Amino acid sequence: MQTFDEYQRFTQSLASYNEGVYYKIGDEYHAGPWTYPVQELTEEAGEVNGKVAKYIRKSGTDLNVLRMDVAKELGDVLYQLSESARQFGFTLQEIADMNVSKLTDRAERGVLIGEGDDR
Repeated sequence: MQTFDEYQRFTQSLASYNEGVYYKIGDEYHAGPWTYPVQELTEEAGEVNGKVAKYIRKSGTDLNVLRMDVAKELGDVLYQLSESARQFGFTLQEIADMNVSKLTDRAERGVLIGEGDDR
């Protein structure tokens, strides 16, 4: 695969979760097909963190083993990111382009380091 679009078509072909999930706001229920991949995205990111935490705790573990373990988990993060973006109607390329624009703007204004989404 050479593009984000190709990767996203691939992940969509493998997606096998209930896209008819509902969430409640007040007394109304709304369809939220994005619920599962968004929740899994945070779980997979936590698994990346867990690999690093175990590496720190078990000092002496082979760094190459950690690198490969983290790479595998980052692949799972990418999969869930792809599906989350798709469920919200974006391609991975659009997400990447938006992020480049945001970071470029922050760099030009000297606010890369800081807090808040709208800095």
